[in-house]
Amino acid sequence: DDDAPAKASHVHMQALREHPMVESVHGLIGIGMYGHVYRCTIRVQEGRTEARAAAVKITQRNAEREHYESTILKHLSHPGLVRLYDVIITPSMRALVMEYCSGGSLQQFIRGVPAATFKSIDPFIRLAPMLDIACAVMYLHASQIVHRDVHSGSCVFLTEPLPDGSPLPVAKLGDLGSAKLVLKSSFIMTRTVGTVPYMAPEVNTSSTYNTPADIFSCGLLLHEVLTGRGR
Repeated sequence: DDDAPAKASHVHMQALREHPMVESVHGLIGIGMYGHVYRCTIRVQEGRTEARAAAVKITQRNAEREHYESTILKHLSHPGLVRLYDVIITPSMRALVMEYCSGGSLQQFIRGVPAATFKSIDPFIRLAPMLDIACAVMYLHASQIVHRDVHSGSCVFLTEPLPDGSPLPVAKLGDLGSAKLVLKSSFIMTRTVGTVPYMAPEVNTSSTYNTPADIFSCGLLLHEVLTGRGR
């Protein structure tokens, strides 16, 4: 049904408007593999009630994945991670209410800037987002969590980046739906998870792996940030 996405969006937006946490719904941001994401203004109670921009991800399928992501995120707090404000559960929907990062993904920035302009940006400026992401990965590992899908598409800018040589905004790591809690340093995984071009060899071949797999992905991300690979 070609009209199915539009019908689903209409139902989702109506359900969000009726929820007491949601002050207003501004529209659909995008449709991913696991659901629809909407830009909303929500009411957050932190000492006092205030309005904040949020990205609300409504599960389209694989509710177990979204439940796992919310379970991990609600116990984490780091400036390099996309923040989870709350989880909305009603008879008609399940949604993650996330921090809204308006600058798009690092991948969009790298591929959207003309090659000559990208190469003219000071390498130290290009490295700044990588430092943000590396700190977030270190925090996850210290919290005994392996991300398992670090790539430029899962890194987002808090505000709009400008390709004019000025400092880039804060970058945050999101999409923890593939993350795994590792309670013991000896714990190993074998399931192939992640984005293929960024996978460590041991992940791609379903061999045993652990936190070093994230480090390998960060290395490929660093190469992309410095060279604009994938143009």
